[in-house]
Amino acid sequence: MAKQTILIVDDEASIRDMVAMTLELNGFDCLEAADAITAHSLIVDQRPDLVLLDWMMPGTSGQIDCAGLQLDTQAHRISANGTPIKLGPTEYRLLQFFMSHADRVYTREQLLDMGWGSNVYIDDRTLDVHIRRLRKALTVHGYDQYIHGYRFSSNLN
Repeated sequence: MAKQTILIVDDEASIRDMVAMTLELNGFDCLEAADAITAHSLIVDQRPDLVLLDWMMPGTSGQIDCAGLQLDTQAHRISANGTPIKLGPTEYRLLQFFMSHADRVYTREQLLDMGWGSNVYIDDRTLDVHIRRLRKALTVHGYDQYIHGYRFSSNLN
């Protein structure tokens, strides 16, 4: 049976070393990254089973950016090339989810659970209304084309 791989992302080498040593002694393979850019590359290339991520690292703002569409997760603001976009709270949560999980297709049920929780009954068409509102807000800035059904992608092919 193959060992599971854990990516440790922390800007302090001593912490990475201590965590890696403990995990390796317990049968895991470890990858290490000192910054978000390296971590992203390792995630894409190595596909670790788990990522242990330092909560506050220098040089990483928490903005998610996709071709000029910027989502500031700390301030809960959206902008298109620096111009603010007004979104309701549900549309913001949908866009945040879509942008942080780009190029993945989700079912209606998965998006309903993400937006409202699994213990709440929401009519299936409610999701479509919120996606339509999100697309409308993004249309003004030309970003509506990034939403393809229940998927977000800047790849227009």
